[in-house]
Amino acid sequence: MTDYSKHLITGQAPPGYTAQPSHSGPASADTGATRKELIEQWYLEPLEKMSGHEAFVCLAICFLLYEKYLRAVHGLPPDYKFSEGAKVFRYIGEDFGVSEQMAFRFWSDWRNGLLHRGMPKAGGDYIWILTGKQDDVVVEKGNEAWVNPWILRDRIVHKLRQKKEIWRDADSPLMREFKFIDP
Repeated sequence: MTDYSKHLITGQAPPGYTAQPSHSGPASADTGATRKELIEQWYLEPLEKMSGHEAFVCLAICFLLYEKYLRAVHGLPPDYKFSEGAKVFRYIGEDFGVSEQMAFRFWSDWRNGLLHRGMPKAGGDYIWILTGKQDDVVVEKGNEAWVNPWILRDRIVHKLRQKKEIWRDADSPLMREFKFIDP
């Protein structure tokens, strides 16, 4: 388990950076944590600890990470639009066990709602209901769509563990972890 009592900083150092004391702070050194360790401690382990009323926070972070995964694994360009009929909804549907149409509705109402408005979009085709008491990500019951956030989280975390190379992204690379060097 990580010892959070030690002062660590996170950042992106330019090529050739050497840890020297400066006006911005004391000398520091890379902790040597691997990409796998950083992804686990910053994202995957905290997500796996979430439960109950943490579902909205969990889903918001999952959608951010899942979009990064989709763009990297499927080679989607930076300007790719997640609009109705886009091929990405075939992938999302396969990953979550739903139709392409439901994948689009789910993405539009949940991902876009949470990340742009802080809550899922209301007034659409479905009444959305969160529950941890079903084995599927989304279950349609008439005009209701029941969502299990923990099954969704587990599927996304599993995919991220299998594809840690998505963090070798030149535009948004994984930051490093540094520790202060005591004088």
